[in-house]
Amino acid sequence: MSSTVPLLSSQTDASGARKAPALAKRQFDLSRTRVLDQVERESIRSKGTAYFRENLNLAVSMGFYITLFCIPVCSQFFDDLFFVRLDLAGMMGATVPEMKAQWPLVFTLMFFQVSKNTGTSVSNCWAAFMGIVTATLNIAIMAYLFPEGGKCKRVSAEPIAMGLRHYCEEYSDSNYGSVWGWVVWVDLFLFWVDLFLFLFLQLASECPESFKKWGMTQTIAYMMGFMNFAGFHFSFAQLMTSLLGLALAICVTLVPNLWQMACGKKMNFDHITTLQLRYYPVELAERIANVKTNSINFLDKSAELDRHTRTSMRFALESEIDELDPVIKSMQEAYDASTWERLLFRLTCRHRRWNNDRKHVRRFIEAFKDNVGGFDDLFYMVKKVMLSDDHSNYSNLIHDERRSVDRERDLVKRQVFDLSRVTCDHLCKIARPPNQGFDDYDEDAALEEIEGCAAALRSAYALVPALPQDASKPRERLRNQLSCYVFAVLCFARQVCDTFGKETRDIKDKPSEFRKDLKNYFLESFGDQTEDGYKFLWKFRTEADTKYFVIRNMVSIFSCFVMGNFLQGNVFTGFNATCASTLALLISHFPGSAFELNLTRLLGLTLGKVLPIIIMALVSGFGNNGTLALVSHLSMIWAYESFFAFIYYTSTDWGSMACLVAGFGCSALIGTRTTTWSSSLFQTQYMEIGQVTACIIVQMIVDVIDSTLRKRWPRDVIVTNMAKLGMTVDDETAMQWDANDTLQHLASSDLEGAIVSGFRHFMGLNDKSMTEMLKCIEDAKKLTAKQESLVYECRPRSVVVRGPRTPFKVTAGQEALMWIKKLLQEMELLYMVYKRGPRSAGTPEPQFVHNLHLDTEYQKDILMTMRLTLMDLQMVFKHDKDGFIHRPYKANPKIADPDMNWRVRSDSVVARSPKDFRRDLCVCVAQRALFDSINHLSELQHVCYATGSFAYEKCGV
Repeated sequence: MSSTVPLLSSQTDASGARKAPALAKRQFDLSRTRVLDQVERESIRSKGTAYFRENLNLAVSMGFYITLFCIPVCSQFFDDLFFVRLDLAGMMGATVPEMKAQWPLVFTLMFFQVSKNTGTSVSNCWAAFMGIVTATLNIAIMAYLFPEGGKCKRVSAEPIAMGLRHYCEEYSDSNYGSVWGWVVWVDLFLFWVDLFLFLFLQLASECPESFKKWGMTQTIAYMMGFMNFAGFHFSFAQLMTSLLGLALAICVTLVPNLWQMACGKKMNFDHITTLQLRYYPVELAERIANVKTNSINFLDKSAELDRHTRTSMRFALESEIDELDPVIKSMQEAYDASTWERLLFRLTCRHRRWNNDRKHVRRFIEAFKDNVGGFDDLFYMVKKVMLSDDHSNYSNLIHDERRSVDRERDLVKRQVFDLSRVTCDHLCKIARPPNQGFDDYDEDAALEEIEGCAAALRSAYALVPALPQDASKPRERLRNQLSCYVFAVLCFARQVCDTFGKETRDIKDKPSEFRKDLKNYFLESFGDQTEDGYKFLWKFRTEADTKYFVIRNMVSIFSCFVMGNFLQGNVFTGFNATCASTLALLISHFPGSAFELNLTRLLGLTLGKVLPIIIMALVSGFGNNGTLALVSHLSMIWAYESFFAFIYYTSTDWGSMACLVAGFGCSALIGTRTTTWSSSLFQTQYMEIGQVTACIIVQMIVDVIDSTLRKRWPRDVIVTNMAKLGMTVDDETAMQWDANDTLQHLASSDLEGAIVSGFRHFMGLNDKSMTEMLKCIEDAKKLTAKQESLVYECRPRSVVVRGPRTPFKVTAGQEALMWIKKLLQEMELLYMVYKRGPRSAGTPEPQFVHNLHLDTEYQKDILMTMRLTLMDLQMVFKHDKDGFIHRPYKANPKIADPDMNWRVRSDSVVARSPKDFRRDLCVCVAQRALFDSINHLSELQHVCYATGSFAYEKCGV
């Protein structure tokens, strides 16, 4: 048996044995590791020790700042100092009780706005600040018109009704009952209309979520206090405590790496994103170079590997490729967050680094973003080649075929390695951080070298002989595997040259102007910035889901405001904003999953009210006064906040619950020892538990009604989206079909979803049809992303009460989405072959693939199989009754021999025979993508049949 020739090096020693390609690999790695030797850093994607330390550091910092600013209201000495001697409340035009009542807002705001990095925290704080400012301006106008608010001189002797509060017979402010001579119930019209319009504009606008939440929360608190019969006194206490909380939220993230400093390492700020931003391109280039190196070595050793070693190496390569996408996403998130760290670097005189690092990273973001036919599709093709390199491909070869495989690989091995080496070396060098002594690198010379190596590889591949007509299937698979890998290497080099060309080096930020930047920050707080300007209510006017989002939350919040205003007795006190303000912070985004989410929220809110009572019972054992009592009190606050903050930052399932426990529980922990342990406090906290429970129940009821009336339960939306992906056919229409005209109905393009339509457009192979295919791919990717979250919402844990419908097939949904995503990847490969493949492969004009089309009958077979398979999948998801599914059509249509049956167009300028273009790289990749698409459809059929929803005698075979 002949041995294969090394792919990396064709040199042999005197005995004829193969030399290890260590020298070439060492030269390849040298340029990449230089920068890593100079920079001490841990992996930016660590999920182990570094991840633990960073989150623990942030949680401890959160507990420290909360504890520190609890001292003025927990220590009797500092309480007297700040609120009596310095008269802090008087400076803001407020009374001492008003100031102390607003002090918990500092910690609630701080906890809810802190993110894992400084940039996102600043963004959240800015949005919350703008929301609070708009709420303050609104109430300031009201206070100007009615200085005393709803202060009542004479309250009615009897309540409005049983369980409701009393009403006012005479207001202190004569203007409160009349406006410009018109006597109206201003209490019923002016203020209620103002509140309604303010809440509506907050929910309907495209402003950030922090803007919505805190703008509504502050407005509700202001308006409830304004309507209170006790009277209203406008002050800046609420605004100033809010500003203090937002400032502290930013300070929390500026904590250095204390644990590492204690071990003797230098100080570093792990949560300032810009400081880590420059290392993302290095990390990405390193991983890409490893993928290229390991894939080449794997194909070199493949013929000699045993089955188990081959399997472990294949899946290790798959894991390496899958790790590229999280790095790209993290780089994009870090880049977006660093936008808000600009002022911080200006204050520290390091604005040039901020600007240079962002410019450097933006080149890689633009290159590696999720484009159709982009780098992600190339690596998907590499992964396919690796996973398809099965042991049977080699074991089923005869001796002569194996020698032929060795020879054809020997023709391109050196060129494949050279092109991969210079391309990855160039990528790694331009990924190095700016201003680190590498600025003399000649990128133009490197691009010329890449072009030369690419031309050499194309020339080498042209020498590969055509396959004989009697070649075995394993032989054909290995040839296709080699062709696809050569295409991937060529296309990767082409895209590196295109996306990192001279024009990307000249990226320059627009000259910044303080006034213009401030204007943009201000406008972006109220709406989305688009090419056509700022859109403030565009989604509300155009999207049905946004309209119902506004209606659903308006009904819930406004109902709770009415309850808090009018109800009195039991757990309600009248003019209490707890219900509505709590619900304003817990906006309901998706009604279908709201029941489980609301139960989690209820648990968090309840624990946030109950645990402080237990903690203060322990603290009371240290006495009411003295240093020991104060230290124990502050220690408990620090431990409580740090513990739940750590859960919030690290736990996926319980993070939201821990956030509510810490954010809403802190208010019950602060105060002097004489105010934190009394029967009146227990009564107040018990009533607050009842009020937050009531508001959560209101939200549950509204969400359930909305989901039921609009049929927006997750399983229903999945069926609707599957129709948009596959075929739009309802049961009543399908039942009216006859067996003879079923295929005629299914062949109608009016019923096609995005996937079927995309493949049909590819069959056209012209510019117009490929443009339509691109639109279909983009629509299908959006729908698939929605489907993933919806299938997750259908898991059994989300079902609280089982109805008459059978359980949703969650496992089938997850498996089906996996194969649908692979089907979309094949669509992206087909688009890439048409748009970018010919230039990469060096196919002469006019390109072969542009002048080819599939056999007409074969096109029909593929599309019909796709339509029926996706209809089966839709029926499986839709089926919610006992028994089997009865299909009004015949399933499992026969398909022609999958040899792709390419034909040359009759009007083609290139009159070549199929023998000429069978070895064309673009045709090979397109053929492989179509063949794999058929296999993915077969897997989708298996998913459908594995559910047991189709009876054996009803298969239609």
